Amino acid sequence: MSSIDSRAIIEEVVSKLPDLLRADLASRDPAIRQSAEEVVAAKIALALEELRAAS
Repeated sequence: MSSIDSRAIIEEVVSKLPDLLRADLASRDPAIRQSAEEVVAAKIALALEELRAAS
């Protein structure tokens, strides 16, 4: 897997984030923002793992 593949996967995951999650990422509440960041990180990790499994 190249860095281009990784970047494309990350861009795809981020572009598909629901508006509610986007709002949570912009929250001033650190707990809400951290939770949203963890969700995004998990989604990216799963997408990258799927790409590795398919290779």
